[in-house]
Amino acid sequence: AVDTALGLLSSMARRGDDDDLRARVDALRVASAPPSPPDPQHDEELIVLDPMEGDQPRIDNNKNKVDQIEPEQDDGNVEYKLKLTDETELRVQRLASQMRYRCNEGGSECIYRLGVEDDGTMTGLTEEDYQSTIRCIRSAAAMNSYSVHDLCRTPVPNTGGRSVYEVSIREHNEDSYIDVKVAIAGSVDCGKSTLLSVLTNGQPDNGRGAARLAG
Repeated sequence: AVDTALGLLSSMARRGDDDDLRARVDALRVASAPPSPPDPQHDEELIVLDPMEGDQPRIDNNKNKVDQIEPEQDDGNVEYKLKLTDETELRVQRLASQMRYRCNEGGSECIYRLGVEDDGTMTGLTEEDYQSTIRCIRSAAAMNSYSVHDLCRTPVPNTGGRSVYEVSIREHNEDSYIDVKVAIAGSVDCGKSTLLSVLTNGQPDNGRGAARLAG
């Protein structure tokens, strides 16, 4: 149908010598022509440029990053430590001073995450590095008469067996102890008191009330 219309318009243009009609015929031919095949020399994948980085392609570094958490905050009771190896007295004193600040921020308790950089990158620690780091932590805690409690160990994938460790540090202060109330419901002899005793004292029960007697 398009070819027929073009033929009629062309014959009319030749008879009437209408320049405007000829221009319309030429425009219609261009519009109805099939699209040109793609040029293989220019058929390349486009690179999206980040306007903030000039004319350099933007690189997504998140693909190769290990797990990451929120960056460390200057205030609060959570402290990140990548690794501690310096056990000199001066270094331990500085660590103890920082520990007091974190404990004051947390109301007599603070959390240390070991194997984590300040920006939150979970690099992890080997077992040897962890032992060195926890020795420094315990030495600083002893200067403040604090107690150190292991909370959890989180393996970091794709790091050759490294892990992130979390420890709790508390003041030995009877006037500012942490009061925790736990409510448990259950039928008679289902083990409510035994469960609380095991969680509180850290001693397994022998079926005859050993955990409750331990407290």
